[in-house]
Amino acid sequence: MTNHPTPNDILPSETVKIILAVLDGIAIPHAATVEHDETRTKILLDRVMHVTVMLESLLGSGCPNIDDAVSYLEEKLAEHQPVGYVSQKAARRRIEAGATWSEAVSLDYREGAGR
Repeated sequence: MTNHPTPNDILPSETVKIILAVLDGIAIPHAATVEHDETRTKILLDRVMHVTVMLESLLGSGCPNIDDAVSYLEEKLAEHQPVGYVSQKAARRRIEAGATWSEAVSLDYREGAGR
């Protein structure tokens, strides 16, 4: 059995922190419908703007503080939670629980409301 190296084995820990922070910012669930994707896109654009600010501040600093930059990003991402839309996964779970498509993509969906 061959052990494959992990990012922590190859990359400096500061680089891994930055990558994880960026992924946290941009890897949000896909929307179930075009209408929900409009909401997701607005949230994602806000989050990408804060990721960009963090990365630019790191690159523009003579002595970047990775922990401060990641903390800044975490604070800003908390202000732009991926809520207000139905994700593809949530819609699938709802359908599997017996909901119709319309019920599954409704923001007002209540568990157990499906047929």
